[in-house]
Amino acid sequence: MNLKMRFFSNMKLVTKTEAEIAKEQEELLKQRKEQWKRNNKEMIKNYGGVPKLQMQIPEVDGNMDRRIIQKVTKQHSGELRACYEKALAKTKGISGRIVVNWEIDVKGSVSKAEVKETTVDNPDVEKCFTETIKHWRFPSPKGGGTVQVDFPFELELQNELSDR
Repeated sequence: MNLKMRFFSNMKLVTKTEAEIAKEQEELLKQRKEQWKRNNKEMIKNYGGVPKLQMQIPEVDGNMDRRIIQKVTKQHSGELRACYEKALAKTKGISGRIVVNWEIDVKGSVSKAEVKETTVDNPDVEKCFTETIKHWRFPSPKGGGTVQVDFPFELELQNELSDR
């Protein structure tokens, strides 16, 4: 099937075949992969590796589904990764496990956040994580009350470039 796509480009009608569109998309993907590799090489040079933040399974005590907590945390994971990268800019090679405990109040606000356990041993990362989490919002717990969360994160540096 030779489907033709028609659209306006700079106010003139342009017709492209599926093959032409596929070729353009392939070229764009190739450019993105090359940029990704350049960025990662730069991170390895500057940070000692490509920073990777992995969320583990949290322990939850209270009336809130663990999946909701994981969803909100995932939505904010870029903020935590930024904490990690900011600390790496000062101190190369930071890695390890950090468990953050926080309390969600009846309105869904984080009323406190603190490091429960850490092998990261970097005060900048630890403080940034807790201060960031204090600004997050969750749904109100079902039936009221508070929710205690112990959320483990793995901070890792990958020293090898993989083909994405």
